Amino acid sequence: MKKLVLINKETKTAYCPERCSCCSYMDLYYSNSLINRFLRKMILSFKLPGKKLVLNKWTEEIENSDEIIVFDTGNAVELIRWIKKRAPGKRVILWYWNPVVNSIPVEKAVLSGAELWSFDPNDCKKYGLRYNSQYYMRENLLDPDEERKEPKDVFYVGKDKGRSETLYSLKQVFDANGITYNFHLVQYNKQGSSPYFEYKALLKYHEVLQNIASSKAIIDLVSEEQSGLTIRPIEALLYKKKLITDMKGISAFKIYNPKNVFILGADNIEDLPDFIHSPFDEKDYDSLCEFYLMEAWLERFDLENSWFDYNDQLE
Repeated sequence: MKKLVLINKETKTAYCPERCSCCSYMDLYYSNSLINRFLRKMILSFKLPGKKLVLNKWTEEIENSDEIIVFDTGNAVELIRWIKKRAPGKRVILWYWNPVVNSIPVEKAVLSGAELWSFDPNDCKKYGLRYNSQYYMRENLLDPDEERKEPKDVFYVGKDKGRSETLYSLKQVFDANGITYNFHLVQYNKQGSSPYFEYKALLKYHEVLQNIASSKAIIDLVSEEQSGLTIRPIEALLYKKKLITDMKGISAFKIYNPKNVFILGADNIEDLPDFIHSPFDEKDYDSLCEFYLMEAWLERFDLENSWFDYNDQLE
């Protein structure tokens, strides 16, 4: 079954590879320049001619695709309506890669006529969406022999979003116990400076992976409204790294292993140094890795139920 996955790629971090071996994985737009963003908003919102001026080459593939999965970009509803008009009868899925509160309102998404799916279990329960987990692209995996960054015990990368205070508290624990760390904190939406850390420039995704591979543990800090896994726990799993997270709900997922996952605010902070230096537990490692690769993620869209990594049923 031929599947077409459409995403608004983040060119600054280069998370999305150019090609994917398991599907047609394409950028929605030719460009993310300010002019292009303005043009596509006008063209899509007011149903003006000229869509091919802003949309990428995927427009030539929709008729030959069995399923079309559109990520929750701001123009997704308008794009899906256009797809369904261009190729009526096609199965089209709108997949929330973000919590609904930070994305397209469900009442608007319903108007697209697409199936609505989400990575977030609580959103699925609240809005009646279908669940599919986070995923990881095989093409992003580092070559085992590739050069690594300077080794550190703990690595964090992410935008501030009010997280600097938590990082500062962890810094104090690490300093007191001789634990080395690399906090790559990025400014969020032109906010003011942090009282604790100097902001750094965005890293290319490849550089993020090099740092992860050079660490014993990585930190994952999530938004309060989020109940779905971010990409960090999956990276920790794939690279056999310990995970330090403030997501208390992670214990409901099969990826959770108390030997590998330390939950801030739930586990004893005094145990953190021993946790970091203890070996990674490889129980169920192979099956979990296979579950989170993109090939398996795509297959789950065709199953009756797709919540297998979440211990609580969503119905």
